[in-house]
Amino acid sequence: MLRMGIVGLAALVLVTSGCGRSAPSDDALNDFVPPTLAKRDEVRQLLEKRFDERDADGDGRLSRLELGNTRADRIARADTDQDGAISKSEFVARGLERFDQADANKDGMVTNKEQAAARAAQGAKATPATPAATPATQ
Repeated sequence: MLRMGIVGLAALVLVTSGCGRSAPSDDALNDFVPPTLAKRDEVRQLLEKRFDERDADGDGRLSRLELGNTRADRIARADTDQDGAISKSEFVARGLERFDQADANKDGMVTNKEQAAARAAQGAKATPATPAATPATQ
């Protein structure tokens, strides 16, 4: 009987211990970003699907017209055989290269934290260096 009383008291303490806490604010819930996880194979499948969606004429190559507003330097990096278009294998390889760069711990998965770090690093690379001020000549 004493054992049941102790167990009951312990359960009551556990249940009521959180009663004094306030519920999270709406702002805290709005700011919450659930962790995401992208697996390399899933990314490959997504890249293949995106390629097929963009390949309007179905020739297995993406022309500048099909790529839309993609910057010329991005096209040049992906077009490894320099034929002026991006094949499916080039498109997928470039996407997986970016995935691999973001996969900081090389576990074959990219979390939103790894993705944010990769984007920040890419943004830092893309920011042009500020030229040093030169003294005025007289």
